[in-house]
This record gives sequence, C-alpha cells and structure tokens, in this order.
Amino acid sequence: MPDRIIPAELNQPVPRCVQNSGLFLFIIVSIIFSWGILIFTLGEQYKDVHRMEILKTRGVATQGIILDTYIKHGKWGNIYYANYQFKPLPQIESTPFVTQFKELVRTDIFQELHRGQPVPILYDPFDPNISSLNVEDSVHTTNPYRQIQSNLTMWYGFLVAAIMTILLVIIYYIYYGEKTLIKWGKPVLATIVNQKIYYERGGRRIAATYQFVDDHGNKITGIKQGLPCQDKPGDDVRNSVVQPIDNPIVLYNPKNSSKNMLYPSDLVICSNTNGLKD
Repeated sequence: MPDRIIPAELNQPVPRCVQNSGLFLFIIVSIIFSWGILIFTLGEQYKDVHRMEILKTRGVATQGIILDTYIKHGKWGNIYYANYQFKPLPQIESTPFVTQFKELVRTDIFQELHRGQPVPILYDPFDPNISSLNVEDSVHTTNPYRQIQSNLTMWYGFLVAAIMTILLVIIYYIYYGEKTLIKWGKPVLATIVNQKIYYERGGRRIAATYQFVDDHGNKITGIKQGLPCQDKPGDDVRNSVVQPIDNPIVLYNPKNSSKNMLYPSDLVICSNTNGLKD
C-alpha cells in the first residue's frame, strides 16, 4: 500500500497522539449539565416531601396572613402559588415574622385565598422556616396535588437518570474503542462495497459497508453509520447524493481484526502535535 494514501498522522509511531473531538466534549458537557438540572429537580422534590413529613409529625399550628397569590403558566398547565407570613409562638411584640414564598396550593384552595386573609399555618418549632399552609387540614390529609406531582417528578427523574446513565455508558464504550484503535490500530486501505440511506432526527444519513484485508489475508467487512448525505430538504430519498469517500482508510486491531473502524472518528482526533499520549 503506498504511503501517500495513509494520512500523515497515522504514520507516527504507536501509541499515536490523540485528543478528544469537539463533538465528544459537547456530548459530555451536555450530559453533565442535564445531570445537574436533574439532581437539582430531584433535590427540590425531596425537600418538599421531607418538609411535609416533618410538619405531619411535629408541626405546631398558628395563624398567618396571605401576602400575595399568583399563577405560573406552564407548558403542561397552570401552577398556583401563595406567599404568606406568620409569627411563631408565642406571638409577642418582639417575635419576628417569618415569610414563606412560593407555597404550592391546590386549585380549589387557591380560588378562596386573597391578600390579607388569615390562614392556618403549620411550622416546625425547631426551624420556623419549615412551614406550610394548612387550609382544610391539607398537611395531615396529604395534599394530593403536591404529593402526586412530587411522586411523578421523582419517578420521572429516576427514569431519566437511568436512561442518561445507559447513554453515557454507550458513548464511553464507543469512544474508548475508537480511541484505542486510533492509538494502536494498523491502518489499511478499504473498499466501500455498499451505501444505504436512512433517516434519523438530524436528517438523512449514509450507512457505508466497507471491506479490507488484514495481515492474515482475511477479508473483513464492517459498517460505518452517520456519514453525511448531500441532499436538500424535501428531496425524494432516491435523489439523494452520497458523500464520496476518497481513499477510505480502516484502522484495525492486528490481534483481532474484527475490531476495526473507518477513519476518521467523530469522537477522537489523531494529531501529530498537541495530542495526549494517555
């Protein structure tokens, strides 16, 4: 095989210099950011459930007043909130007010509330900042709206966490395999024997079937998916033009040629300089 068809970065001694691609970094940052939002959401839901359990077991009853009510319009419907203020017992002149913002309330209770209205309150005597409206004894009867929302959010959070964990494992498995091949794999000229157009969320893509011959004379076949497709939105799939692959190169494990990849990689970059031999 002439050296001219092998990219210069693959001619360096192994282990080759490699670095993470921008796509890989974007995927990792996106997953970490999503994990952060998920952990925050689950933490807030747990705090709400834990707060209600405290008030059910040792809550002290007192009276407060409504400061304000408002509605938050969401994608899945309206959410009703009330702000209130109260003084912990004993209610003497020097006792400071405790103000509670964004108390989630049921729709039927919300419609009866107005500014300045006296309302029953339950609070934790050890920490008055832990409190809740207790209209119609909603704390002890377990406010169904709050409980259902909290449970659904937490179960949804656990499901998303499981999916993200599986996705992270799959991405890392692909990344580690491609990184190992780029660092240690043997380059060889391949032949594209078939190309098939398929659909994904990002548009039309090409699945290319390639073949190469390893050191032992075995003809190995592999598939590379996600190759770009030159077409315009609305074009018939039969009119799509396949992105040509000039001098396709395969990297394979000399000890096990079934472990191979079509070069270059989407997740790992091979470079002569500024690489990481790790």
